[in-house]
Amino acid sequence: MNRKSRLNKTVESIWRDWQPYVFGAFARMFPDRSTADDLTQDVFVALSEALQRGATITNVRPYLSRLIGRTTRAYLKRRGRIPGVSEEILDAPAPSPNPFHENLERVNGVLHRLPPVERLVIVGCHYLQLSREEIAELVGLPVRTVSRRYARAISRLRGWLDGEGSDRQGNSV
Repeated sequence: MNRKSRLNKTVESIWRDWQPYVFGAFARMFPDRSTADDLTQDVFVALSEALQRGATITNVRPYLSRLIGRTTRAYLKRRGRIPGVSEEILDAPAPSPNPFHENLERVNGVLHRLPPVERLVIVGCHYLQLSREEIAELVGLPVRTVSRRYARAISRLRGWLDGEGSDRQGNSV
């Protein structure tokens, strides 16, 4: 088997195993499914190009998380959405990667009620496992502001999940 065939098999294997993770990350951030599909493909094209250049990937998840972050930032930059992510971003419910997981459904239900930047911070921290510094770079905010938005978002999510939260306008839910 030649090098190109091995690379193609490697990328296909990673696609098969990790496509739901990558797509789920984009689906949580962007309301349009076709945008999530396009960005997912962009990540795997970048992965393929990196492997062709001789990159060694020892741990797939952190590597894909970095690619997701870079791809998201490039997309937002192209769309003129940084800093201060647009209302369009993160506003629509995303399909759950595992629709049978009840807790994930509950979290997804309230996650979409967060303001866009807070939602991006939560998705970045918990789903993409990005550092506060990486998220700050992604959204164009200081790290301290990202930490404050994270704390505020967690507080809102806890309240909503416990049934005592309020919506964006401060109304009881």
